[in-house]
Amino acid sequence: GLENLGNTCFMNSALECLCHTRLLRDYFLSGEYVDHINTEGSEGLHGEFAAAFASLMQWLWQTQQRVIAPRKFIEITVGLDNMMHRKSFKLYWT
Repeated sequence: GLENLGNTCFMNSALECLCHTRLLRDYFLSGEYVDHINTEGSEGLHGEFAAAFASLMQWLWQTQQRVIAPRKFIEITVGLDNMMHRKSFKLYWT
């Protein structure tokens, strides 16, 4: 399972559900998702979010650890939230 890192219990529940969705799990564990990442655009995280999710998925399914702390996934998620906030703020004021 996923370790609660402060106030992450609801996010952890959603991640656990996503990680146990067979088609999604197989898509990320196979590495197929890499072929669908847009690295050309000026916006977005260029696959960092997908890679963090894939890494989390690998830890959950391919290691013997019983509890995993999703720190990297949280860092990427916070970065995405900050980026989106800056863009919406910029759009509002321009």
